[in-house]
Amino acid sequence: MQTISPRSPRISDVRLLKFIGELDCDEHMDLIKFRIPESNMGLPIILTAPHGGMPSCGSEVGLTPRTEGLLMGDKHTMSLLMEIDSALQERTGRQPFIVTALIHRKFIDLNRHAREAYPVECEPAKKYYDAYHGRVNECIAAAVAPF
Repeated sequence: MQTISPRSPRISDVRLLKFIGELDCDEHMDLIKFRIPESNMGLPIILTAPHGGMPSCGSEVGLTPRTEGLLMGDKHTMSLLMEIDSALQERTGRQPFIVTALIHRKFIDLNRHAREAYPVECEPAKKYYDAYHGRVNECIAAAVAPF
């Protein structure tokens, strides 16, 4: 059995970009990626990676950098999410739900309450924050629906 850890070898950029490209996104919200499996293929597990973006990810959509809180990104979260997804599918034959953001934490900290997550005056940040958490809630509802 393969052990998956944050110290696992880095996955090739090409493989990671292919994985990200296979996830869905809403029009005008292409930095929020998700997968909601078909009802008969879904595994009732939700994988989230709220800080999968590179340092510049966010500025191109008008996000204002935060000045308080933890501003550093998480290393290898997307690679780890991809490895866990692959291992779950290999072992179960079913797909887990996925919600991820390609936005760097210095713009939005999606693990925080909205009042701490982004500069209050940054309207685009509110839209991305709401879209991310809306997708997480949608995945929760879909994952538990069969039960």
